[in-house]
Amino acid sequence: MKKYFYISALSFTFSLNAFTQNISANEIDSLSIDSLKKALPSLKDNAKVDCLNQIAMEYNYSYSYEDVTKMDSIYYYGSEANKEATKIGYKKGIGFSLVNLSRTELFANKNIPAAEKNIRESILIGESINNPDLVGWAYYELGEIDQAKNNSQ
Repeated sequence: MKKYFYISALSFTFSLNAFTQNISANEIDSLSIDSLKKALPSLKDNAKVDCLNQIAMEYNYSYSYEDVTKMDSIYYYGSEANKEATKIGYKKGIGFSLVNLSRTELFANKNIPAAEKNIRESILIGESINNPDLVGWAYYELGEIDQAKNNSQ
């Protein structure tokens, strides 16, 4: 009898998780985006570019590709990062901005050649500065582009 009591108590304890408040992934990502946006005005140079790219990345991987308003945000923050990075000669920032911009070319504009051009340039930059994170993201996106090419045939 004790055994059944303990099993019931354990089951009840573990089922309490089902009643806790659950925050969706999009809400968490939205909080992250809001935090980055609040920090942005106080940042300069490389830190500002990194923040702009991170905001674009957060939009990239937290929303559906069919959501055009999010694609507009990715394009906006990616373009701003690209302008700032180009102005200060920050190659890592340029490379990551091209990764972000390639996603908008691929998914919003359906412009596979432009997306591939951005990614190939990003790979060259990543290899020239020996940044494996940049190269890895760029090759991941190149895989997305290849998949889109295969789906369009």
